[in-house]
Amino acid sequence: MIVSIAFLILVLIVVSAMALEKNIESRELKTLLDVKRVGVSLKDNIDMISQQGHGYYKYFSIPETVHGDYDYNVTVSNNILEITWADKVWSTQLNTPDVVIYSLDKGGNRLNRVMDRGGVIEITGDRPNLKPLCDSIRLSSDGFLLNVSFDVVNDAHVGDGVSTTTALTQVVGGTSYGLKTVLTSPIPAYGKTTVSLNDTDHGAGQTTFIVGVDYSGDVLEGIESDNECNLTVVR
Repeated sequence: MIVSIAFLILVLIVVSAMALEKNIESRELKTLLDVKRVGVSLKDNIDMISQQGHGYYKYFSIPETVHGDYDYNVTVSNNILEITWADKVWSTQLNTPDVVIYSLDKGGNRLNRVMDRGGVIEITGDRPNLKPLCDSIRLSSDGFLLNVSFDVVNDAHVGDGVSTTTALTQVVGGTSYGLKTVLTSPIPAYGKTTVSLNDTDHGAGQTTFIVGVDYSGDVLEGIESDNECNLTVVR
């Protein structure tokens, strides 16, 4: 009887271990399939916009987590899109190598944007994005004041209620000297405003200035690298 009971317990342990292993494999397979759905959706959106041409864009969302409540990361290198989670990796090949992920927000209520900008596919998150229009800069000087005006746009589908900071900075010999900073009204989605700055003349000759815009406070933008214009003035 003791031998029989021991044998039954051993069989029960083996069956339980096999069931547990199958359960783990099933969960891992469901997670992999969920990751693949996210990756294929991203690939389809990117490839579709790359076929449309400059200026076309599309909105998309991705889940907060994948099956099993796993967090995950999306990266693109050359034409390979890669998703990592836990200690696993899934990847797929895109039809274009020119893809840049500036920001990406997860959650069904967060709309990301994929856009073709001159052959480069940009992905930006559900965030505002300030940028000065560099070709709109207008200059005048009476010898004592340097007057600068330019247009600032929120190049994103997301508005923000935070004030915008604009600044004019002088660069001399590689050293930056802050000149003038002003606060402007919040800019709605795809909105535009005109900013005027001025400061006392800092000498004749060739002088380099930086025109910059940013959100006051800790507001992350869709693209943080397009907030400045370099400006060279000869007087």
